[in-house]
Amino acid sequence: MTVVNGYKQNDNEQKIDILNLEELEERAKQIIPTGGFGYIVGGSENNWTLKANRKAFTHKQIVPRALSNIEDPQLDTNVFGIPLKTPIMMAPTAAQGLAHSQGEKDTAKGVAAVGGLMAQSTYSSASISDTAAAGDGAPQFFQLYMSKDWDFNYSLLDEAKKAGVKGIILTVDATVDGYREDDIRNCLRSLKAPQ
Repeated sequence: MTVVNGYKQNDNEQKIDILNLEELEERAKQIIPTGGFGYIVGGSENNWTLKANRKAFTHKQIVPRALSNIEDPQLDTNVFGIPLKTPIMMAPTAAQGLAHSQGEKDTAKGVAAVGGLMAQSTYSSASISDTAAAGDGAPQFFQLYMSKDWDFNYSLLDEAKKAGVKGIILTVDATVDGYREDDIRNCLRSLKAPQ
């Protein structure tokens, strides 16, 4: 176990077989420190929106095509002119270091390995340059949470540009911390950057 900026980070490395998301969540609960696990699986308020989103997601289905003579499906595509081997984008997810000490760096390696697109959050556990380096040249976006501190915004954008980030995802709906009951229960302090 490593402690960085007051947060416990797991250093445990092991192969796990993933059959479904519920089993993965239960396995993760056994190895991720309580505060980090609560932050990762929780949502705002008492998780009402999270529950509604999960319910809505179960109503979406991928219907396989039958008798369509597709023996070698091609998954390659492009996003804003950026070629990808697979139509997968890792959404910007804050504080991945709460799950594992290598957090965003290992995620960048994995996304690069499958030919997808990594998007890093402003509230990442790793620097933009470290995550970009871990992705070894694979395309990445950066999600900028707008701050009232323009010097802070500019410094992040400068770092993203130097790291070779291909696009900026601008997020303007998080000017105050969300009320997260799981974080209060687990005594997890705010992960926000300067406002």
